[in-house]
Amino acid sequence: MAAPRITVLTPSYNQAHYLEATIRSVLEQGYPALEYMVLDGGSTDGSPDIIKGHADRLAFWASEPDGGQAAALNKGFSRATGDLLGWINSDDQLLPGSLAALAEAHERHPEAILCGDSVNFDDAGREKLMRVFGLTTRNLVDRWSGLAHFHQPGVYFPRKLWERVGPLDASLRFVFDLDWMCRALTNAEAVYLGRPIARFRVQADQKTTREYAPFMEELRKVASRYLDVFEQPELPRVRAQLDLDAAGAELLAGASRGATLRAVARAIRAHPRLALSPRVARVVAYSVAPRPVARLVERYRLHRHNLGGSA
Repeated sequence: MAAPRITVLTPSYNQAHYLEATIRSVLEQGYPALEYMVLDGGSTDGSPDIIKGHADRLAFWASEPDGGQAAALNKGFSRATGDLLGWINSDDQLLPGSLAALAEAHERHPEAILCGDSVNFDDAGREKLMRVFGLTTRNLVDRWSGLAHFHQPGVYFPRKLWERVGPLDASLRFVFDLDWMCRALTNAEAVYLGRPIARFRVQADQKTTREYAPFMEELRKVASRYLDVFEQPELPRVRAQLDLDAAGAELLAGASRGATLRAVARAIRAHPRLALSPRVARVVAYSVAPRPVARLVERYRLHRHNLGGSA
């Protein structure tokens, strides 16, 4: 039986420092039925020259303004002919043997979303294995439950599912992948490979850290699209948790302490048990601490989550 064709996309913009390693991590898989495309957003840092050096092994590449990462991916997937689709960002890497493992899993589960684990790493050599588990639309929206963990670099899906679910929402900047997964999981089940297939680079200035408040607000917006998966009695809790997370991020971005504390009070009125939550305690502590101290502590907490243990 012929190996399933796998389409891998790499969207990129001004990531020349990392792009070569990303491209090599895909091409050096040695997978016989690979369709690989690199979609550069018009970089000015030498990225096009790096891509040109591999052009003879690429199914398609372009370097032009693209309307953002989601728009670039939509353009690439519109050209895809693979049975299985996925993407690896231009500062991340595929681990050796990953495409062969995905192909084997796809042959066993041709309708499923395939979920491999990822290894978070940084330039200092620190690493942390991030397991993917519990992927349902409900669990992804109910973030405080801890019942799911989604990490995009390890996720691949059948082209037929992409065609059924539709493209990424290109109006989103941060969580277009999460939004698409929430839609996809109403049409297909997740199957877990139980092994890491990708390396995810953690950077201090990555956009979800650098623009934390817009990220959390967009997360609240997307989660609100799928509240119909909850029973009516659960909605006050879920909405209050989403509002509280957004209020904490807005505080760190410069919102007034008074506005944050009022948001905390509204959340507790909506769901009184939140008063006992460590997250509420953290937001209140940030609201009374000097702003630079609160930002430093939150950055350290996120770092611990991504690389150094639980937080």
